[in-house]
Amino acid sequence: MANPFINSSLEPIGTDDFLPPVNWWVTIGSWFVVFVLGGAIVASFFVKYRTTVNAPAIIRPIGESRLVQSILPGTVVKIAAAENETVTKGSVIAYLDTSSLDAKAAQLLANFDQGQLKLEQLKVQMATMDRQITAEADQAQRTVAASAADFEQIRRSQQDRTVAAQSDVLEARAQVELAAQEVQSYSQLVDSGAVSRLQLAGKEAALKTAQARTARLESALNPSSGDVSAAQQKIAQAQASGVATLARLQQSRQELAQQALNIQEQLQNTEQEIAQVMLSLENSVVRSPIDGVLYELSVRNIGQVLTAGETIAKVIPAETAIHIKAMIPVQEINKIDIGMPAQMHVSACPFSQYGTLPGKVSAISPDTVTQQPAIQTRTATAANKSFYSVLIQAKVPTLASTTGNTECTLQPGVEGRVTIISREETVITFLRRKAALMPQI
Repeated sequence: MANPFINSSLEPIGTDDFLPPVNWWVTIGSWFVVFVLGGAIVASFFVKYRTTVNAPAIIRPIGESRLVQSILPGTVVKIAAAENETVTKGSVIAYLDTSSLDAKAAQLLANFDQGQLKLEQLKVQMATMDRQITAEADQAQRTVAASAADFEQIRRSQQDRTVAAQSDVLEARAQVELAAQEVQSYSQLVDSGAVSRLQLAGKEAALKTAQARTARLESALNPSSGDVSAAQQKIAQAQASGVATLARLQQSRQELAQQALNIQEQLQNTEQEIAQVMLSLENSVVRSPIDGVLYELSVRNIGQVLTAGETIAKVIPAETAIHIKAMIPVQEINKIDIGMPAQMHVSACPFSQYGTLPGKVSAISPDTVTQQPAIQTRTATAANKSFYSVLIQAKVPTLASTTGNTECTLQPGVEGRVTIISREETVITFLRRKAALMPQI
């Protein structure tokens, strides 16, 4: 007979009753995994994931470096500057041989002095000639005036003689008339016997004498004009002589003036040549065009021959702002846009001590360029591979140490690698995009 007490107090035993109890660490671990997965799922909606582009870069000054060029061809006789030396505007970098220019300058100066001496001598001669011309003009005027005075005197004398002759003729004619009347009267008296024929003959003789005298005086009314003509010819000769002498002197004066003009033109040409030689002497000294730091100095030895326009060095402007020049591969350029943040690991400033250089993209080249040797790195696979040049504006000119008070100055030419943050998106968006569950964004 069964025991009813036992049947009522015992519960049925299941299969799970034979398993050991779950350890509490397992329980805690399980819940931890659950919470982690749940937190990760939740975080994937909020945590940002960054897509970056890495590229080699170099620090460059804003505004390209200036070239130092030799204006003249020549041989270097002295080098006055060294690589990486700080220079100021006008600082001497190298001297060129100027022996030929010095000789040419000395010859030109001697020619100039000689030309000035000749010019002074010609000026003295022209002044003497001017005084001689003035004296000759005065002499010619005096000679002509004297000849004119002689002419006037001769003419006056001839006029006076003519007037006197006219008076004598009138007087002689009056005497002839008187003698003729006496002859007529005596002729009548001879017929009457009042006078003798001898007396009549005397009167007739007196009439003939008066007539002869009258004829002689009348012939003197037209004297010869030889003296007057001679005096006029003398005046003309004096005038012609004065004109000829002055013309000869004026011609000599013009010849001297032309010589002086030629010498002045020669002096002007010589002055221009001297100025050109002096400019060449000035240009024979190669100087820095700006304040800055000298680099890539190609002049190494005394006696090195330079050509005109040859670049012998470059000068990085002093105290100028800097920017980062990165070379972005062609396949990555579509990820870059202006304004994107960037960070550069500067090779000269250890990352563990100075961190990274922050900046943002400021410009992108419109076309590809060939990578420059200055920023080629060991990771470059092709020396002539094409890249896009991207300029990044640096936010600070120096990097401060995180462990002390030291600073790392960012010198132009320092290389490194730049990381450009091209996109920020949540993890879930990234996973969905990668899984092609949504369009490319």
